[in-house]
Amino acid sequence: FKRENREANIERGMTLIRDEAKRLGYAAKDLMTDGRLAKVAEKLNVQSEDDLLAALGYGGVSLRGAMTKLIELYQQAIKDSTPPEVSQMLSELKAPRRGKRKKASHGVLVEGEGGYLVRLARCCNPVPGDPITGYITRGRGVSVHRSDCPNVLNDTEFTRMIEVSWDIGLDKEYTVGIEIICNDRNGMLAEILAVPSEMKINIQTINATPNRRNKTSTVQLGLSVSNIDQIERVMTRVRQLKDVYRVTRTLGAGGGEG
Repeated sequence: FKRENREANIERGMTLIRDEAKRLGYAAKDLMTDGRLAKVAEKLNVQSEDDLLAALGYGGVSLRGAMTKLIELYQQAIKDSTPPEVSQMLSELKAPRRGKRKKASHGVLVEGEGGYLVRLARCCNPVPGDPITGYITRGRGVSVHRSDCPNVLNDTEFTRMIEVSWDIGLDKEYTVGIEIICNDRNGMLAEILAVPSEMKINIQTINATPNRRNKTSTVQLGLSVSNIDQIERVMTRVRQLKDVYRVTRTLGAGGGEG
């Protein structure tokens, strides 16, 4: 019975790491390569990886504490592997700041550090939880895109791309856009707007365009959220409304800078 319980806790611990990594915008397999999970276990005075996973599974070890150490090791590995020419370019982008702790600009760390000039790309409008990629620009700092942004995927200057990540300790809000295709009937817009309102999510912009030929309406909303989970919950609830045909997240939403 104890063995079965341990195996269940190990599986639950692994699921917790995967889910939390996804929420923070990381791939769990990237975080756990090169024996990093074993190193975290050692730092937390746990004997092995399986012991750490089991402890996470039954709540004996803090998930946040373990993830923080895992991400720190991952970011240090990225920093150690950065080519000298990229390090030189980054050194020129350090934003002058007084005080000991350098804050993450827009909630984004560059190679695990704050203090860099960072801009969130308008073309894809990333928010915490999105996998992100940094692109070193000339004179405008590090432009941060969603990893699936066409502007990054189609770029050939890979030497100018840099590892970036979300600062999990920072609480900020970002504007994200969603598009809803629905029946153009009385009361439809009010029902849609009630969803974010009931969830205490601020609506920044509203645009509704009727299509009289097929009696549908396209509603575009700009919502102020702190992470990807919030926007996904809104989209799930809107999809459940009667006469809503499609709900998608748009690339640009007016939040951030290109």
